Amino acid sequence: GNMISDACCYKVGEKPDKLIIALPGRGIHGNQMARAYRSAAIEAGIDNFVVVGITPYKFQWYSQPNGINDQEEALEDLVPSLNELSTFIKSVSNKLEIPIEKTIVGGFSAGGVMSIQVGANSEVPYLGVICNAGAILDTDSLPKAKHDTKFLITHRIYDICFEWEERYLPMKKALKKNGYKAKFMETMYGGHTFEREEFVACSKFFKLMFKELSAVPAQPPIE
Repeated sequence: GNMISDACCYKVGEKPDKLIIALPGRGIHGNQMARAYRSAAIEAGIDNFVVVGITPYKFQWYSQPNGINDQEEALEDLVPSLNELSTFIKSVSNKLEIPIEKTIVGGFSAGGVMSIQVGANSEVPYLGVICNAGAILDTDSLPKAKHDTKFLITHRIYDICFEWEERYLPMKKALKKNGYKAKFMETMYGGHTFEREEFVACSKFFKLMFKELSAVPAQPPIE
C-alpha cells in the first residue's frame, strides 16, 4: 500500500528488547510523537528499547470527519489504513526481532484512534496501547476484547477535536462494555493537547508495563 510515507527509529541501549510504536495526529510528523515517548520512557528509567515513529501519507490516517453524523469517508479510510499499519508494525517487529507481546503502540489524536484500532483488532496481544486525546470514531465496530492488553486513555474535558460528550464518553463506555482493561486519565481543564500531564501518565505507563515484562513469573508451589 502507499499509506505510510515515513518511519523514524530511535534506539536506546545496546540490546533493545522492548518496542514503542508512536503514531502522530493529523498534520504532525511521527518524529514528534516518537521523541515525546522516547523521553517519557527514559524518564521512567526504561533501557534497551526502540521507538519507531510512523508518519502517514499527507499526514493523515483517514479523511477529516465532519462530526459524528458525517464521517462515512473517514470510516471507509480506516479499514485499509488499519490493515496497512498493522502489517507495517508486524514487519518492524520482525525486523527488530522484538515481538508484538513486548510492544506498546500509542498515539496522539488521530494517531490514538489508530492505536486503539491496532490493539483491539490484533490477533496477537500487544503489551499496551496508549491513546492521548483521541477517541474511536465508531463505537459499534469495536470488537469484544480478545486479550488482556492494558490501555491508557488520556483526555481533557475541553477537547474540541474529540468532544467529551460526543466522542470521549461513548468510547469510554464502549471500552468498558467490551471488556477492555483500560485506565482513564481525565483532566478537567485544557483542550486538545499533549503536555506535562500526558507525558507523566505515559511515563508511568511505560514503567508499569515494561516492568511487568521483566518480572519473573511466579513459580507454582512445590507439591
